[in-house]
Amino acid sequence: MAAKRRRGSGRNRRTQAKISIPALILICVILLFYDRFPQSGGGEAYYLSEPIESVEAVPEYSGKPYVYINDNEPDFPEEEMTETSFESYSELDELGRCQTACANLGQDLMPRVMDSLAVRNYADLNKFEPQMAESWSVSEDGLRIRVKLREGILWHDFTDPVSGKVWKDVPVTSEDFKFYVDVVKNPKVDAAPIRTYLSDLDSIRVISDREFEVVWKKRYFLSLDMTLSLSPLPRHLYHAYDGPFDPVRFNEDHERNRILVGCGPYRFVKWDKGHRIL
Repeated sequence: MAAKRRRGSGRNRRTQAKISIPALILICVILLFYDRFPQSGGGEAYYLSEPIESVEAVPEYSGKPYVYINDNEPDFPEEEMTETSFESYSELDELGRCQTACANLGQDLMPRVMDSLAVRNYADLNKFEPQMAESWSVSEDGLRIRVKLREGILWHDFTDPVSGKVWKDVPVTSEDFKFYVDVVKNPKVDAAPIRTYLSDLDSIRVISDREFEVVWKKRYFLSLDMTLSLSPLPRHLYHAYDGPFDPVRFNEDHERNRILVGCGPYRFVKWDKGHRIL
């Protein structure tokens, strides 16, 4: 009986040795490549340590809401760069799973947060459909366009990220349109591309809270289009201090520049830098 026990013990030791060798190899592999494995749990992003060069290199779902690739840096060839909004989705794989998807948020989608005075009627391009404007008229020489705002337009409510002041039910007025043009045309403000676009616009003359006149330097076939595409700028956010407007302060007001206060159908909620805009 003792011999049988010794033979049995020997078989057990050999079996254990056979099991231990693969386990040891598996532990070494895990330790070597641990930083490349998705980590589960929590709401933070998972960072890949190496660039993604193919769909096959994307890791399996780890339970985290998103994955950073290429160190969160865009890597597009010049011919693929565009300012046009688009969405692109690949076909589902054989298991019905999503694969690659691309999207670009262009300026044509921004008016969902900030309305303009009017937009073209795409069924009849000779007509405009009013948005913030109730009516408008053009002078005989085409240099002056008088606009009347609709009644009851309000800025979205927000809390000033610097002062902590809560703003509610603030009406949009002619002063906000004048403020926008004055800010953009200020040479010390970092808005050179838009300033070039409005180079022939001379000024805005405020008539009342709901009426103003846009004055152009010369006749221009797009002056009406450009006038009706104007959007207001919330003066109570960007000039929330006494004294004259300070363009340097405006440029460097990073906390306020991280939010969007609009008056359109969609509302800016928050910006998680490097993650999402809601």
